[in-house]
Amino acid sequence: MTQDEMMEIFQAAIMLAFKLAVPILLVAMIVGLVIAILQAATQVHEQTLSFAPKAVAVGLALFILAPWMTSECIDFVRQFNDTTFDSEKAASLSTYMEKTTGDNTTLQYVTLNNSLNQVSWAEFHGTRLTTPVPSVKEITPTYNVIVLDYVVTRVGQNGQSEYYNVEEYYRVRYTNTRMYLLNFERTMEEIFRGENDSISGNSILLGIRSKDVEYQTCLLYTSPSPRDS
Repeated sequence: MTQDEMMEIFQAAIMLAFKLAVPILLVAMIVGLVIAILQAATQVHEQTLSFAPKAVAVGLALFILAPWMTSECIDFVRQFNDTTFDSEKAASLSTYMEKTTGDNTTLQYVTLNNSLNQVSWAEFHGTRLTTPVPSVKEITPTYNVIVLDYVVTRVGQNGQSEYYNVEEYYRVRYTNTRMYLLNFERTMEEIFRGENDSISGNSILLGIRSKDVEYQTCLLYTSPSPRDS
């Protein structure tokens, strides 16, 4: 990653923090100024008068601005997702990584405890087939939970196209100074397609997916069938 790219990422982070902090700070400053004028005019210097209205005003501002802040969190999530597919910028995600304790042998389940290489898709060499669709699952005073759903595709070793359903879980905390990524989980399941070379001997190759596979049994009768009797 070049110095210009690093500066671009740093400037984007500063701008995001500025956009989140300024509205709340302005509300607190304006309310504080009004209270100071009233106290100077009335000669009432009760301490609670300077704190209680500010707390109420900031609370109302947070409530009113919650949709806008959620939108900023979604933008952050989208940018994080874009960066995982950009090999030149993926190194910038190292600031969010935690101690490596996860399984780095599979892309089926990836968290911040995996290696940066796993988060940035390792040797998958795939592309997004659909635009990630965000869903806001939880909104609290301190964090938002956002889920991205999309489909990726790649050309497999047999030269055939493979498709995967991907779900990414983000828990994001916004503060007056910066955005924190508290949790990140990515799961992917290969979409089974009968036209691919998915059968080997007496086995069905399901590709990248969890160990918990739902299936149904089917009884095949030879001729003559027991039903014919």
